[in-house]
Amino acid sequence: YVTAVISLTQLMSIGTAEQDNLAVTMLDLSSLAKPEQVYQSPVVAVRNHLYASSLLSLGDRDYLVEVRPTEIFSQSNQTMMPGRVLWLGGLLSLMLSALLYSLISQRQRALQRVAQRTRELRQRGQQLRAAHGQLRSVLDAATEVAIIATDLDGLIKTFNVGAQKMLGYSQEEVLGRLRLMDLYQPAELEARASVLSKDRGHPISASRLMFLDAVQDGHHPSQEWTLQRSDGSTLVVNMLVTAVRDDQGLWTGYLAVCIDVTEHKRVNEALAEQGQLLKKLGSQVPGGIYQYHLAIDGSARFRYASAGMCELFEVDEAQLLGDSEAVLRRIQPPDLTRVRSSILASAKHLTPWSEEYRVDLPRKGQRWLRAASTPERLVDGSVLWHGFVSDITDLKRVEQELRALSVTDVLTGAYNRRYFQDRMQAELKRIDRHGGNLSIIMLDIDHFKRINDRFGHAAGDQVLKAISEKISQRLRSDDVFCRLGGEEFMVICPGTRGSQAYQLALSLREGLRNQVIEGVDQVVTASFGIASWRAGEGIDTMLLRADSGVYAAKQAGRDRVEPEQI
Repeated sequence: YVTAVISLTQLMSIGTAEQDNLAVTMLDLSSLAKPEQVYQSPVVAVRNHLYASSLLSLGDRDYLVEVRPTEIFSQSNQTMMPGRVLWLGGLLSLMLSALLYSLISQRQRALQRVAQRTRELRQRGQQLRAAHGQLRSVLDAATEVAIIATDLDGLIKTFNVGAQKMLGYSQEEVLGRLRLMDLYQPAELEARASVLSKDRGHPISASRLMFLDAVQDGHHPSQEWTLQRSDGSTLVVNMLVTAVRDDQGLWTGYLAVCIDVTEHKRVNEALAEQGQLLKKLGSQVPGGIYQYHLAIDGSARFRYASAGMCELFEVDEAQLLGDSEAVLRRIQPPDLTRVRSSILASAKHLTPWSEEYRVDLPRKGQRWLRAASTPERLVDGSVLWHGFVSDITDLKRVEQELRALSVTDVLTGAYNRRYFQDRMQAELKRIDRHGGNLSIIMLDIDHFKRINDRFGHAAGDQVLKAISEKISQRLRSDDVFCRLGGEEFMVICPGTRGSQAYQLALSLREGLRNQVIEGVDQVVTASFGIASWRAGEGIDTMLLRADSGVYAAKQAGRDRVEPEQI
């Protein structure tokens, strides 16, 4: 077909005038019955597959013009150079083949690109799901911390397990239904907004007050707020609110982290009433959330760590995520051994992990931290912990002060009867294990009731404090001074024989006689009894013997030291 078309084109372009190469027929199609032939070339057309026709409209009539090759055309076509025609046909076929191959190749490459992009999108989706699951696990692990995320209008979008536990709401009751300000006390919001408006010189809406620090650049201070639980009760929390931005830096909402400090406030108020402890606890800085991974080869690292972790351990994020030892090296050696051992035990039995330990920090010095986490075993056999770390230094300080109060006499500053009992038990156990000596000195102020009656109870208290101070100044570093009650005192003398205790008692008696007590215009004396430990004796027996000595001293005229009865 290609050859014939080329031949037809050539003959039409090079044919001579005297040669009729084509036969033309014209038919009138206007008749409805049968087309009428109006023209026929004198030459006879050859019937073959070459044929051309055209429909012409002239005025109101339609004509069909048909063109067919003649015998002369057929002969001329046979005399054409076949090689040239075949070469052109082959070239055209080759070009068509190349075009077809190119189209097929492009299609294959397009399919490959689509497949590759599909795989990339699938991997990205998996990564996003993993990140979401990781974040959810971390949030759920923080059961003692409320983590609440909102949109720009304050509508709650995230409400973790800690928030549900702390405030008593379920996610269904909160998500998309409540705003963060719905959890606040309206009166507290209005009061703070009024104060802050005056300080800054322009009105500040109560609905935006809790987000005010979040929109400021730099440090975001935490604040104490009173929140309302679902049952109507209230609690005091330490809240840190920060702005949430997307990967383009656009502001998308807020993140509030709350720690329940209600109990801390209660302890603080109790200490203030006693007048000897801290006036109130400092605000608790929100702790750090983390994921800690222990591989089967023993290597460990933090898969995730919040910014609070960097602050707690005073390390940068690169150090924290790159090398877990950067954190462990902060732990004091006596505690580090216990921490490492408990981590391995938690990994072996998949039991919750919890430890309190001390850290030495470059800026803050020694701090107490509490960490708790829940482990899970991964498919490859490794263990991943989801946990939370908080600074409990202030709480530890309060515990120490409470412990001191529990064993100290408030009026005199001497140890109380409870501490005396505990210390005597410890000394008796020491003697049972290692041997040695132990003596006690009991003293009772002479005529103390007369002093109270004559000079008043305030003077009596002054006498008790003055005698306690005087005796404490004359005791040795190992001696323990206790007030058993009223005007009765006791001195525990570890590693001391009865004769040595007798000499110490004489020194104490002499010191009291020479003391001048303000508000009391008489010499205040005391009677002393001594008891040294004997094999098989307990605390009560020693106390009874010392008390007998005091009684004997008073019977003998008071202001004396009764030697121990052998």
